Amino acid sequence: MTDVVDGDPGSMFAYSQQLKAPPIPGSVATSTGSPMNLDGMLESGLLSVLDKAVSAEISAYLTMVTKDMVTYGAKVKEAAATYSLADITSALDLATSGVKLGEKVIGVAQQVAGAAGSQSGTPDPTETVAGDHSRQTT
Repeated sequence: MTDVVDGDPGSMFAYSQQLKAPPIPGSVATSTGSPMNLDGMLESGLLSVLDKAVSAEISAYLTMVTKDMVTYGAKVKEAAATYSLADITSALDLATSGVKLGEKVIGVAQQVAGAAGSQSGTPDPTETVAGDHSRQTT
């Protein structure tokens, strides 16, 4: 499992799916529910009490870690969705800008072609000379 996603939505989604909290061991879960063993010496009773306290702490810690893992996985998944949406938005903006630029280039090319055609040096037989309203002949 990689822990580096570098803003790659696919990796972020995959990473969020791999985040799984470990199961709480059965010995920890059952130890807190069983009665204390006070049949032995005083030390046995103290160890039993200590075992209960440690098991309760471990259980609380694992519960907290499980909650944090679920929360973290959801945040990574949300970040991946945000990155994906930003990528789509950027792609649409780029495509729109490209179309606008293309239209401008075509417009300029048409203007240049039109200007070049009207200044080619060959008189247009349909044009009239300034001050003369008769058709020019070639």
